[in-house]
Amino acid sequence: MISFTIFLRSNLVERVGGFDEALGLGSAEPWSSGEEIEYMVRTIAAGARIEYDPQLLVTHPERRYFGAALKAVATRDGASVGYILRKHGYSGRTVGRMFVRPLGGALVALAQGNRAQARFHLAALRGRLLGYRS
Repeated sequence: MISFTIFLRSNLVERVGGFDEALGLGSAEPWSSGEEIEYMVRTIAAGARIEYDPQLLVTHPERRYFGAALKAVATRDGASVGYILRKHGYSGRTVGRMFVRPLGGALVALAQGNRAQARFHLAALRGRLLGYRS
């Protein structure tokens, strides 16, 4: 989910309130992304309905990261996911699945001989643990 593809009615925004300022770029926290995910969790909890229109096309420049920058993004985004899981009290089953997934990705990447991809997945796992334990 990308924030520039979310369109909300103003009465819903008034009901849900603002973004969690601990999330998002500019936050001083290690989980400085994922603000749109957390916001959508709250909108659904407030009774909103999500619709998808495949005919609607939104474009935005894509950034590509490599090496240390990619690892930093994985850690940051992972920490955001962990923070959101804890903040909203997700079930142990969901939390477990969200921790096993990057571990599985790392194992598959290693089996394929892709160390860079394995490091990415492990950084995401470390980030999720950091965010969840916050």
